[in-house]
Amino acid sequence: MRGMMVFAGVALLAGAAACNDNGITAGAGETPTPIESATTPPATPTPVPCQFYGIDSASNLWIIDPVAITAHTVGATGVASMTDIAITPDDRIIGITKTKAYEIDPSNAHATEIASSAWLTNQDALDALPDGRLLVGGDADLVAVDLSTGAKENVGSISGGRVFSGDVAAEGTGTALGSAKVTSGTANDHLVSFNVATHAVNDLGDLGYPKVFGLDYGCDGNLYGMVAQTPPLLLKVNPVSGATTLLGTMTGGPTTLWGAAGPAGN
Repeated sequence: MRGMMVFAGVALLAGAAACNDNGITAGAGETPTPIESATTPPATPTPVPCQFYGIDSASNLWIIDPVAITAHTVGATGVASMTDIAITPDDRIIGITKTKAYEIDPSNAHATEIASSAWLTNQDALDALPDGRLLVGGDADLVAVDLSTGAKENVGSISGGRVFSGDVAAEGTGTALGSAKVTSGTANDHLVSFNVATHAVNDLGDLGYPKVFGLDYGCDGNLYGMVAQTPPLLLKVNPVSGATTLLGTMTGGPTTLWGAAGPAGN
C-alpha cells in the first residue's frame, strides 16, 4: 500500500511539470520587490540643558557651566562681530550683530541668516520671552520682535544717560532686566527693569562692575551676570537691587565674552 502511494505522488509531480512549458510555475523564482522601511529623520540639535552659551569677540560659540565655572568651545559661527545670543522656548539659539540676525546650530556653531537688517540701531542685547518673541535692546531702547511676522513692539527706553551695556534677561512674560552703561567713561553698569505691558523702566542699582555683557537666569532660578574681562567673571545678581556676588573666574573659556544666554524657559 505504501509503495502505491509513492508511485501516485511521483506521477502527479510529473504531470504538473508537463503542464508548464518552461518547467516552472509563473511567478515562481521572481525576486520580490523590497518594501522600503520608513526612516526617522535626524533629530534637530538642541542646546545642552541647564548650560549657558556664550559668544566671544571672534564670534565663537561656547558652552558655559555656571556651577563649575568652566567653558569649552563649540566652534566658529563664521559671522563677524556678533554682539549677543539668546535661547528661545523652542530651543533655538539666535544671535545678532548690529545689522543682522542669525540662527546658530548648537552642535557646530554654524550660523544661518534669518534677518537681513537690524531691528534697532546698535542692537547688542538679546533674550526671548516665554511666548517666543525676542527682546532686542540697542542704544537706550528695548523692543519685542515676533520672528514669524517681523512685527516689532516698543517695550521701553532707559533714561538717565544710560544705554544697553550688552544684555537683557526676560523674567516671565511681564518683566525683563537689562545691564545699562553710561555713554562715556568707565562707571559700573546698572541693573534696569522693564515692564513689558506698561513700558515703565526703572534703575534698580549698581552691578558693581562695568561690561556686564552676559545676563540671564539659570536652571536654579538665580540671575547670573558675566563680565567681559580676561578671563571672564561669573556673578550672582540680586534681581531686586542689582547687588552682585563674585562667584569666580571662568576656566578654559574665551579671553573675553561679548554675550551669553541662559537655558530656555529661565
